[in-house]
Amino acid sequence: MNNKEIAESLKGLVKLYEDCAWNYERALDLIQDEELHQQLIEMNDAHLERMENLKEYIKQLGVEVPEYLEEISPEISTVDDEMSDEDIVKVLKKNENLLSRELQGVVENVQIPELVQDLEEEIEDEKIYIDTLENFIS
Repeated sequence: MNNKEIAESLKGLVKLYEDCAWNYERALDLIQDEELHQQLIEMNDAHLERMENLKEYIKQLGVEVPEYLEEISPEISTVDDEMSDEDIVKVLKKNENLLSRELQGVVENVQIPELVQDLEEEIEDEKIYIDTLENFIS
């Protein structure tokens, strides 16, 4: 992959992180379980931080970072007001699985060791988030 292709892949990840963070913020308004609420705050903060880190990589590659529309990516499931805590967690987990797969796809195609290392760490964190959400459901 050349720098432009890498930047385009990273832009896609930024959008997914943004959409996942939007869902976390929505979930935080609705979740009743206090322990889960605190875990979701931490996950959301981590997503926002990663999103900013990816934007920095894009800038380093010499590509402008776009401002995203408020429209949610079609592959992202959304949290809605009528959902139970368990249904909300299922939506968040589904989105985390999507994000994890997308991260893996970028890692497989990028040849920048520092970026690969960071993305692999993010994949490991995604596994933790997925397990955390799964544990709430079970």
